[in-house]
Amino acid sequence: MKIKIVVPTKVLLEAEVGKIIAEGKNGSFCLLPRHVDWVSLLTASILIFSDLAGNEQYLIHDEGVLVKCKNEVLIAIKHGWLEKKLGNLKEKLEKGFQTTEKEEEKTKILLKKLEADFMQRFLQINK
Repeated sequence: MKIKIVVPTKVLLEAEVGKIIAEGKNGSFCLLPRHVDWVSLLTASILIFSDLAGNEQYLIHDEGVLVKCKNEVLIAIKHGWLEKKLGNLKEKLEKGFQTTEKEEEKTKILLKKLEADFMQRFLQINK
């Protein structure tokens, strides 16, 4: 099967895989190449997938959606981090959330500046 993992700003991964194990709103499930078409809302968890040689990789992610159609699986998430070793996920997660928090803080500051600019221009129009 072909897997494509996307976040809002980029494609994290496109690869051929033999198996996917994920956690949905209704529990965990496993997808194999001949599995029926499938749609699932994903919960924040660790998704496991194996390449064709059986080597596992891990994706730690927040909520998202998984769609399997024929031989393709599309996974759309807001944030996600890939790792080849399970033991490295904690470090990857901590770094990822630190980066995310910094980006969100910058966005909040920018929005406050835009609001202030809008109010200032609005008041000038009414004069």
